[in-house]
Amino acid sequence: MTPSLTLAHSNSVTFLTDVALFAETGIRIAFSQRHGGSSIAPYSSLNLGAYVGDDPDCVKRNRQTFCVAAGLGEEACQRINSAEQVHGIRIAEALSTAHESPETDALITNRENTPLLLCFADCVPLILVAPDVRALSVVHAGWRGALAGIAPEAVARLQDSYGADPVKMYGYIGPYIGLQNFTIANEIAAQFYDKSDTFKHGSYVENEDGSVNLDVGEYVQETLERTGVRACNIVSSHIDTVSHVSDYFSYRKEHRVTGRHGALGCLLSSSRSFS
Repeated sequence: MTPSLTLAHSNSVTFLTDVALFAETGIRIAFSQRHGGSSIAPYSSLNLGAYVGDDPDCVKRNRQTFCVAAGLGEEACQRINSAEQVHGIRIAEALSTAHESPETDALITNRENTPLLLCFADCVPLILVAPDVRALSVVHAGWRGALAGIAPEAVARLQDSYGADPVKMYGYIGPYIGLQNFTIANEIAAQFYDKSDTFKHGSYVENEDGSVNLDVGEYVQETLERTGVRACNIVSSHIDTVSHVSDYFSYRKEHRVTGRHGALGCLLSSSRSFS
């Protein structure tokens, strides 16, 4: 199959997912929108982030709501593995019970009914799926993590831990702040130029004040391809969170006080029928 992303609706919750992947393998990947939750402004309404100042009970309900909407069973909904994200490259393996990993920006698992959930509001959400060995990773790639190589690190961990083959992996890139709105200092952009063939050929915009606009998601995809993940097996939503703040949270657009949408991956029980 060829990976794809389409909008799915369940009750009041809307999320991007790969319908064919779920139907054929029982592997659910989902990128949530901000609607259908319990949180009030400025976190309205399906805020999934536990470290943004929202009511913890609302966050817990929102996470359950998202998992149910994504088609996860009761057992899986009680075993969510998430993380306290710090823009680093630490990768943790999921536990068989609900868990919040400290100072972690990527999670991996081959455990069934064990959802991986990371949270975003402009950074690049990445889900890696290795259907041949039924394993996956959910990755938080801000510009710091992207530069430090968290995407290829996650590929390597899937290889080392579960024997996954990058050639057979699928990569899903969810909504993030796009080229037109991601502005950084020239000295930071220079670090991307030094590591990127794509940016060396001009896939960026230089501004009159010396700042630069570039596409971090494009860089993440380039680093994946270098590990052996095939370009045809990587799909991006091409949704800019700043321009679509009515559907997604944006740290920059909403002046740093806002909720978080989520990237979810879960291997549902292989004994279930998904057709």
